[in-house]
Amino acid sequence: MIMLRNWLSGAAAFVLGVSVGLTLLDLGLQFLPVQGAYGAEPDASWPAHHMVPNSQYTFSAGWNMEDVRHGHINNMGYAAPFDYQPGTTANVVIGDSFVENLMNDYAESLQGILPALLMQPVPVLGFGMSGANLAHDLGVAALVGDRFKVKTAVILITRGSFLGGFNSSPGYYRWTESPAGVEFVPERYHGRVAQFVRTLALVRYARGNLRADLGQLLEPRGRGVKARCLPAVLSASDEAQVNFVVRELPLRLHVSASEVILVFDTDREAIYAPHAPVACPTRDGLALQLLAKRATASGFEVIDMDPIFRAAFRTNGQHFDYLPVDAHWNGAAQRLAAQEVARYINAHQVRAPMDARTLTSR
Repeated sequence: MIMLRNWLSGAAAFVLGVSVGLTLLDLGLQFLPVQGAYGAEPDASWPAHHMVPNSQYTFSAGWNMEDVRHGHINNMGYAAPFDYQPGTTANVVIGDSFVENLMNDYAESLQGILPALLMQPVPVLGFGMSGANLAHDLGVAALVGDRFKVKTAVILITRGSFLGGFNSSPGYYRWTESPAGVEFVPERYHGRVAQFVRTLALVRYARGNLRADLGQLLEPRGRGVKARCLPAVLSASDEAQVNFVVRELPLRLHVSASEVILVFDTDREAIYAPHAPVACPTRDGLALQLLAKRATASGFEVIDMDPIFRAAFRTNGQHFDYLPVDAHWNGAAQRLAAQEVARYINAHQVRAPMDARTLTSR
């Protein structure tokens, strides 16, 4: 009995000590730039994951909290220093965390750079969300097309965009074999306890700052390792999904195919190390190649960032990301993409009035 009492006392002291230690650690982290951005509760009027409207966020990379950024989440739950007004005529940018762009200042984002490069002063609205994929982009395109008057839509395609649509989390759209093509995965309400827990600095540090480091640590290193390359193939279903995207994107955005711009990221590590072994083709990569091909044939503008990045790297040796800590585009990459998008939009807008005048004269 005495031994049990001593054991319980010791266990209680241990738990108390750990609790006090974690509390003090959390208090200490509160004064440091730990990552902090929170998802909103489900909203039937906008069935797509977004952040808590009218809030502030902090971004930092890695365990040592590098590259600190602060910014604003607007009225619709997207990272922007201004509110979005439904019914606005606008150019829109849709995509994942590369478009969300928390790791750069807003002025260094594609949507932040683009307005100054366009001949016509049309607002540019960003609808980027970390964790998005091609299926989610298609779902968001319908929401955007119904609520805004889209002039031009830019969709940023990154590695994993196609396959990511088969494993979407709550709050995101995913592929389905039904005629609809994509379906929404309903979100769960967090509840007050969960909302409080996620604001703790220790939780934010573990989920945001340490998660990226662990991903780098656990990621298999394929470069420099000789392995048999098994040829990937696309199924008939995969090809049907790609065809569905090409057919549906303009319809959902209520624009013509020529007013949709697909921007494709590339293997930037292969640019920095050109003599490294060529990566083995993947199902995702093949699907994105097919998407680019079918989109081009259908009248989309397709921008491949690979030759653009390669040319810039040869010229000045600049990198386009924060590797090895963070693979997201930096401001230089965002500007290069914005310049290519602006070049097309400006040329397209010049051609349109000329075409209209030609038709009138006939």
